[in-house]
Amino acid sequence: MIGFIVYAVIGIVLIIFSLRTIGKSFLCTLEIPVTCINVKQRMHYDHDRNEHTIHYAATWAGYVNGQYMTFESKSYTSTLHYEGEESTIKINPNDPSVFLEPELKLSSYITLVFGIVLILYGIYSVFL
Repeated sequence: MIGFIVYAVIGIVLIIFSLRTIGKSFLCTLEIPVTCINVKQRMHYDHDRNEHTIHYAATWAGYVNGQYMTFESKSYTSTLHYEGEESTIKINPNDPSVFLEPELKLSSYITLVFGIVLILYGIYSVFL
């Protein structure tokens, strides 16, 4: 029973996290060109493999309705970004401060499936 509760809680948290990003993908419909103006790096050390990995979070800048705006990513990914890089992001036309980076959408679907699998495994463990 404890296993079910643990798996269910973790699964629900993952599903909520992923649905927030997936929900943003329905709101963020206006695609705008942007340029990377800053990249933050975060290093992670894996003790088991004795290696370092670096994750990146970009700050993008572009024009929305003639107004210059910046969009700072809150999520660190393994995708290397560099200053001056050009890309496109999707923003919410009603609230341009809400934006979605393309690489976050795929990871959200993966997280959603993993959350569902954890909940199903928790239910299955009750009937073992």
